[in-house]
Amino acid sequence: MKKLFIAMAIAMFGASQAQAGFMIEPYLGYETGSSTSSGSADEDYTGTLFGARLGYSMMGFMFGADYMTASGTIEQTGGDLDLKTTDLGAFVGYEFPIMFRIYLSYMFDSKATPDGVGYDFEGSATRFGIGYTGLPFVAINLEMIKRTYDETSTGLSISPEQNLETYALTISLPLP
Repeated sequence: MKKLFIAMAIAMFGASQAQAGFMIEPYLGYETGSSTSSGSADEDYTGTLFGARLGYSMMGFMFGADYMTASGTIEQTGGDLDLKTTDLGAFVGYEFPIMFRIYLSYMFDSKATPDGVGYDFEGSATRFGIGYTGLPFVAINLEMIKRTYDETSTGLSISPEQNLETYALTISLPLP
């Protein structure tokens, strides 16, 4: 009887401590940074982004797929260049019990489409984020994003590679 009581107590209290489930997290934000290539001057970039993380969370740990698209402008000396980017990849993260979380995304499919150019730049990207989760229903995130483009959609390699390094402030809606 004593063993049955202990097993029931563990099951009741253990089940209340463990939280696991499917997660959907749409986000919207603003990013600013610079576009560079080896040997050239930095060019300012500003834009807006939106996307979603879709995955699974359990006991603070989270993982899944991440999709982001952005639209922005690179300020060049000869005139501004409009740029659209799309990034698809995977993320892992941890949500601390003290209203903060961290996450890292690796975007294995990153594309940039400049207006007026007949091809896309292709490469990969990484994103590191820190989020504040103390507000009801929303999270405020500060992110560092580095995109590296090393080939074009026509199959040509880019030398030197193009980089787009930005900081983003996003607001997300983590749905359980």
